Amino acid sequence: MYIKNIQVLDHIRGEAASFDFSYGVNLITSLENGQGKSSIIKSIMYALGFDVKKFPNGWNYQSYEYRITLDFNGSVHTVKRINSTKRGYFFIDDTKDALTTIEFSNWLQKQLGLSMKLPEKDGSLGIANTTALLVPFYLDQDSSWSGILYKNTSNALNMYDEAMTKILEYYLGISSKELLNLEEREERTKRELEPLKSRLKAFEGIDELKSIQDYTIDFGFDPDDLVRESNRLVKNVNALLRKLRTYSQMRIAKLAELNDAREQLSAVNELIKFNRAALLGRKKEFENASNIEWQKNVIRQQFRLEDDFRNLGAIKQTLDIKIKQITVDVAGIWKAKEALVEEIENRKSILKNSQMLKNIDDYVNRKSRYEATQILLHKRNDTQNAVIVKEAELKGLQLDIRRKRKGLNKRKLSLASEYNGRISEFLRQLNFNSNSTKLPFLKIQTVKGSGSSNSADYFVHYIAYFALLSEAFKNISLSMPFLIDSFIKNETSTNNIQGLFDILFEELTKYTGQSFVSLIQENLKYIPNYDEFNMVQIPVPIMDKKTYQELEQ
Repeated sequence: MYIKNIQVLDHIRGEAASFDFSYGVNLITSLENGQGKSSIIKSIMYALGFDVKKFPNGWNYQSYEYRITLDFNGSVHTVKRINSTKRGYFFIDDTKDALTTIEFSNWLQKQLGLSMKLPEKDGSLGIANTTALLVPFYLDQDSSWSGILYKNTSNALNMYDEAMTKILEYYLGISSKELLNLEEREERTKRELEPLKSRLKAFEGIDELKSIQDYTIDFGFDPDDLVRESNRLVKNVNALLRKLRTYSQMRIAKLAELNDAREQLSAVNELIKFNRAALLGRKKEFENASNIEWQKNVIRQQFRLEDDFRNLGAIKQTLDIKIKQITVDVAGIWKAKEALVEEIENRKSILKNSQMLKNIDDYVNRKSRYEATQILLHKRNDTQNAVIVKEAELKGLQLDIRRKRKGLNKRKLSLASEYNGRISEFLRQLNFNSNSTKLPFLKIQTVKGSGSSNSADYFVHYIAYFALLSEAFKNISLSMPFLIDSFIKNETSTNNIQGLFDILFEELTKYTGQSFVSLIQENLKYIPNYDEFNMVQIPVPIMDKKTYQELEQ
């Protein structure tokens, strides 16, 4: 991968910066510190999807648009990063479909011919994010010189387990795709085995039930007879309950009839009362009649009222008799119902206390217990067989992993020897004593120490790994840009500075890929023949309106 150009646009202020780069070594220079060298180095990494831990003050990176032009062996693409969300979105060339960080990592790996996967905290293998892809090729002036080697450069590595060791193993060719797949299958099998073992443990108490046999047990009776007798008792109780429902319905009907009769009686009583008042009125009217015809008419009305009174009296008597009879009927039904309820309760009590029923219950309970136990035993056996199969599968995978690692171990030992040799040689060139920290190969830890000598200790470890990667890439035709930002910021000794530059540029000139080094112009004196490299001078101010207008045309 070769970076041809980086553009940074501030759409709010209408300003932009644009820089072209060449293959080989690119020197990012400025007259003084604080003029934007680190901002450009960090912007390159950020445009490539790297999770940059810290930008210089005043560089409002989240509000900018980044455009970076990449060349993959002649296939040129422009990547645009716009922070429409916190995680950012990536656009490839002129496509309108945005890619997330992990989707962009997939695209980038495809262009590079990589397939890096890393073990996550839950043990599963996940596609490596862009920070993981790029972290061995970036030294940050703010965070690379303290804390754990490489890991302190970005927080995006925290999601992985032993991230840097796995990343370096992958690039150095001591962790093959086949081995990664075996390790992924191993972790998946372990996750599948865990719940099976937990389930098997839950079946431990079932062993005491193994003695339960199929219950065709001699209780001194025929279970079928017991079932028939039980059914007869149940039928009797059900018949009584049906009869009880009939009594209840009869009682409800009688009570409705009683209510109707009482309403009729109430109406008759009202009519009698009215008739009596009318008859009394006619008698008074007769006494006051002034002629014979009127008296005759009153007498006729009086006779009719007396007939009505006698008829109403007869109806009332009939209703009284009917009400008394219905009341007697209701009382009889209620009494019969109470007796029936008592009989039902007696039958239920007999059924409940029946030895036959107890024997049936015992039989059914024991039979059910046996059948349930058999189901559990079958499930336990199935689970046990599944555990055996999974454990055998896991052992086979672990054996394959050991064999594969053994095949890669020879190369690992050779790389460790070369790594240790380079560390020692670099320290010798710097005239550092034997007390300098030397981390074992692939032991990614904090480099203990303090002051400028501690920064140099970090430096020799980074360059030792870079040298190994540089050699490894020659065999696989892989090229990654290497960026180093102000690596002598804390150095005070002129001799040490010269030694650090000598070590760095000896390795950079041997590197077949692209590299970037930021420094102030004053330090160019430490680089022999620096004018042979591509010089990128940072203007002041770093962004301007003219560049923005040119880019947006």
